[in-house]
Amino acid sequence: MKDSKVDKTLKILLVPASLFAVFMGLLAFSSPPYAQAADLSKFKAGNIMSDSVMTNKSSMNVSQIQSFLNSKVSCDTNGTRPASEYGRSDLTHAQYAALRGWHGPPYNCLNIFTEGGRSAAQIIYDAAQQYGINPQSLIVLLQKEQGLVTDTWPLNSQYRGATGYGCPDTAPCDAEYYGFTNQVNMAARHFSYIIKGTWGSGYHVGNNSILYNPNYACGSSNVYVENRTTQALYLYTPYQPNAAALASGYGQGDGCSAHGNRNFFAYFTDWFGPTTGPDYHATWVSQSAYPTLNPAEGTTWYITYKNTGRVSWYDNTNTPVRMATYNPINHPSLFADDWGPDNNRPGRTFDKVYKADGSAYATTPHEVKSGESVRFAVKIKIPENHPKGEYYEYLRIIQEASDEPLIATSHNNVWATINVREANVATFQSQSNYPTVKQGSSSEAYFTFKNTGNIAWHDSESAQPGIKPVVLAATSPINRNSAFNSQFISSSRPAIKFDKVYKADGKTLADNQHVAQPGEIVKFSFKFTAPQSTAAGTYREYFQPILEGGNPWDMGGMVWLDVKVEKN
Repeated sequence: MKDSKVDKTLKILLVPASLFAVFMGLLAFSSPPYAQAADLSKFKAGNIMSDSVMTNKSSMNVSQIQSFLNSKVSCDTNGTRPASEYGRSDLTHAQYAALRGWHGPPYNCLNIFTEGGRSAAQIIYDAAQQYGINPQSLIVLLQKEQGLVTDTWPLNSQYRGATGYGCPDTAPCDAEYYGFTNQVNMAARHFSYIIKGTWGSGYHVGNNSILYNPNYACGSSNVYVENRTTQALYLYTPYQPNAAALASGYGQGDGCSAHGNRNFFAYFTDWFGPTTGPDYHATWVSQSAYPTLNPAEGTTWYITYKNTGRVSWYDNTNTPVRMATYNPINHPSLFADDWGPDNNRPGRTFDKVYKADGSAYATTPHEVKSGESVRFAVKIKIPENHPKGEYYEYLRIIQEASDEPLIATSHNNVWATINVREANVATFQSQSNYPTVKQGSSSEAYFTFKNTGNIAWHDSESAQPGIKPVVLAATSPINRNSAFNSQFISSSRPAIKFDKVYKADGKTLADNQHVAQPGEIVKFSFKFTAPQSTAAGTYREYFQPILEGGNPWDMGGMVWLDVKVEKN
């Protein structure tokens, strides 16, 4: 126990790695430096971590590792804080270290530690990349073995045996493996070689008798080891937690409790999410009501998914999580409104992100963590003249630019049932210039409207019994008596016949000048007169096409003229 903090749970150097868990339960400091979040009822002795999680070497880059380490510790480099964790708040850490015969400051925490010109974050990342191991697992191993991630004043000896590699139950730690870089590399190699099948004796994938404690009297049980990663964890720390260990969280349990693999599971779950299951998985939560729309009408439809995978989703990276058209995948949609250049990405950014407790972030982040939910806003626009009917738009949540872009979900695909009404819809096209008239004088004006609905329009001349005509009406409010109506058909109807009907190009006259088919354009022309008594000034007159006597009569397309009246 040379130069070690033997009475602080997470600071042990020369205890063998396999025995480290036992000491953790017996020594003074037994609770984690944060509130427990891991559900230890989900600990499965035969599947502590899946191979896909352990081999996810891309889970963090160097910058992300460094940021994580920074977030976990506030370093007491000079040892000036009180040693209250030892019951000696009257002494500083440096003074307590001197009392125990430990070295003095500086104490370099993991977030500022360097070796061989590389930061701890770089060393962890490099080992992860070299051996194809998840850097998060190496971070957890450093915490589980020596408490280095959260230690505010680590000793040099803790770095010397950082991952507990080469510390067997029956002998002192092997000096051949001393040194932080060496320890991290050897631990990464251990897991890599066993997962690849290069190493591995003793425990194996399949049935194994695994002890609860180095004390054989504490017993063992049969464990079916499901994968290579779990095999490697038992070859690193050859004990399983008993019921008392699992019931105590990060606590001691009982005299037969071992905590190494339990704490590996707990730290990883608390810090990085589930140790098993797919990296990407989504669970459908809700969606808004199916829309019913007119041709040329739009709306926003919403769908919400929960991130039930292990890793965060982002909408601003090179591999963003988005909604895509499906059945077939990536088909261009007829109902796309700002769905990207190929009309197949209805949700390209997160509309709203909800925390695990269901509350929304005040400002929508670009990240959806495991356990959180995201709402996608899907803008739908019915094409002009689209036929009446019920249409299905199938969608799927995906990870863009991934080898496996389709994210597994509780509902593999969802759909919006889009109901298109039979409807008269008018869209404004053009109008005459705003007129200037003298008191008692008249002027001409016109408006053109495109039939963007899915029903043919008839004017008063072509409308047969049972067919209601489309006319131009004064509005705001509808059927308003216009002050300029002396040459109107009636006080609120400037025109009830089509002056011209054009084909969709707006230039070629249609075959029937009294019927406008969907997609064709109608011109209403009329005269208006400024009464002699009209005061000089500018008057705004509102008009719109309507279905005379229809229910509904409103076709949209409200327009106006600003009429300037001058004195004679």
